[in-house]
Amino acid sequence: MDKARVEKILGDERVTSDEKQRLIAFYKASVKALSAYNNNPNASTARDVEATESVLVRLVEEIEARLYPVEPPLKNLTAACQALQEEGWKIKKSKLYQDAKAGRLRVQADRSVLRADLDSYVLRAGLERVGVAENSGKIEAGQAARVELENEKLRRQVEKLTWELDRDRGKYLLKEDVRTEQALKIASLDAGAKHWIRTNAADLIHAVGGAANKERVLINLFEARWDELLDEMGRMEELRLEIGKARDEGGNLKPEETSKEMTPA
Repeated sequence: MDKARVEKILGDERVTSDEKQRLIAFYKASVKALSAYNNNPNASTARDVEATESVLVRLVEEIEARLYPVEPPLKNLTAACQALQEEGWKIKKSKLYQDAKAGRLRVQADRSVLRADLDSYVLRAGLERVGVAENSGKIEAGQAARVELENEKLRRQVEKLTWELDRDRGKYLLKEDVRTEQALKIASLDAGAKHWIRTNAADLIHAVGGAANKERVLINLFEARWDELLDEMGRMEELRLEIGKARDEGGNLKPEETSKEMTPA
């Protein structure tokens, strides 16, 4: 992901605080995953990079589409009404304002109107063009095709909005978001395990009366088997790993590890 694109969005005063927080979090996760891959390139770290980059790109494109639309928005309702009249639609400013107030025409927070929202309004409001008889019912073939395309576009927009509403209510989780969370957790576990074996290898060898000069052999074997394990985990269904320690009645930790479970999420 081009850092300049991220910085441009973060420097735009129209970005919401929620968008800014999410963008910073996903950008840091992407940088961290790429750093981990550069330090230890393997299938696991490559998947981490792919997952975090995918989420970041989707978020950037979503925000850019809102901030920098291909067709600039109309400044206000007056400009929107003038645009419709210039295109030949029968519409009065008073009706457009009433429909906007009633929610039939979407207006942005800065009072501007997106061209796509205005096109959708024309279809829903059933506006007529100047010079077309009220009951003529005659529409040119090209216009009919355009209306059908606009209707299909509107249906897709409604489906998308419905899905997003269900997602916000917690009915769905984006696969990219789930993969990102899993990737970050696995990356943390991977780094912790390898740090542990490098720190404790000598003590482990000494404890079993082994050859101290083979410390690096033990570390290499452990890391190789560990990478194989992570590769296998990456091909499994979603898992939840919970590791904890038992506490006595006084709330103190017992020395032995008492619970390890791995169950489908």
